Amino acid sequence: MVVSKAQEASIINDLKIYIFLLGGFVGIVVLMCLAWVVLRTLNNEIKDKIANKLAEFKNGILFNGTIRSIDITYIQSVMTCGTQLSIYLQKSDYGIVENQKIALYIGSFLVILPLVYIVVLTIYGDKLLNKSVRNRCQNMYLDIHTFKSSSAKYYLPISMIRRILFVAIPALLYMYPFMQLQAFLLMNTMYLMWYAYVQPHIERRRVQTECFNEFMILLFVYHLMIFTDFVEDNKAQFKMGYSQIGFYIVIIIVNIILMILRQIENVKKTRRMEALKKSKIATMEAAFAAMEEDRKYRVKNKDRRDLVRAKLNLRAMWNESKIN
Repeated sequence: MVVSKAQEASIINDLKIYIFLLGGFVGIVVLMCLAWVVLRTLNNEIKDKIANKLAEFKNGILFNGTIRSIDITYIQSVMTCGTQLSIYLQKSDYGIVENQKIALYIGSFLVILPLVYIVVLTIYGDKLLNKSVRNRCQNMYLDIHTFKSSSAKYYLPISMIRRILFVAIPALLYMYPFMQLQAFLLMNTMYLMWYAYVQPHIERRRVQTECFNEFMILLFVYHLMIFTDFVEDNKAQFKMGYSQIGFYIVIIIVNIILMILRQIENVKKTRRMEALKKSKIATMEAAFAAMEEDRKYRVKNKDRRDLVRAKLNLRAMWNESKIN
C-alpha cells in the first residue's frame, strides 16, 4: 500500500518516455556518423548530394529540434528533480540514493542550460536574423522580437529559470509555507511586470493572452494565501473557494475561446493564401496568353512584311526588265 508520494517517486518512472525519445535521438546521431563514414567510399557527386542532405538534417533537427524537445520536456524534468530534492531534504525513508544522484546530475544540467542559452543569445545578438544562425537556434527566439528590447530575446531562458523557481521554492522552503506563497507572489509579480513592459512576442494576441494568464495566476496565489492561517474564519475560507472556482471557470472559458479564434484565423489565413495563389496563377496564365498572342501577331506581321518586300522586289525587277 502506498502511504507517501515518495514511495512512488522514481526517475525512471517519471522520465521513461523522454528516456525512450533520447535513445531514439542517440540512434539517429549514430546513424548520421555511420553515414558520414560510408560517404568517404562513394564518388564525389553522390557524396556531395548525401552530404548536403545530412547538413540540412543536422541544421533542422539536430539543433532546432533539440532545443524544441528540451523546451517541451523541461518542466517535467525539473519537477522530477524537485521531487527527489524534496525527498532528500525531508530525509524520507523511501529515498533512494541512486535516484537522488541521477536527479543531481540532471538538475545541474537543467540549471546550467538557461545560462548557456543566455550566452548564445548574447553572442549572436546582432546576427539572430541571419539564415545560418536561424537554421541552428531559431527555436530559442521563435515568434520573439529580437530588437524591440534588449531583454526580449531572453524570453525562453527567463521562462526556464521561472520553471526552476516554481519547483525549487516549495522544495527548499517545505518547512515555511508562508514564505513559499510570498516567494511565489513576488516572482509572479516581477515576471508579469517585465512581460507587460517588454512584450517580447510578435503576435499581439499572444501578448494579451500571456498577460491575462499571468494575472490569473496572481489571483490564484492570493487565494492560496486566504486558505492559510492568515484568515482564521473557516466560513470565509469556504466562501473564497467559490471565488477560486469561478476564476478557474473564467480562465478555462477565455483560453478555449482564444484557441477557437486562433483556429478560425488560421483557416481564414489559409483561404486567403489559397485565393492569392489562385489569383497569381490566373495573372501569370493571362500574362503568358498575352505574350503568346503578341508572338503570333509579330509572326503574322513579319510574314506580311516579307510578302510586301518580295512584291516590291518583283516589281523592281519587272521595271528594270522593261527598261532594258
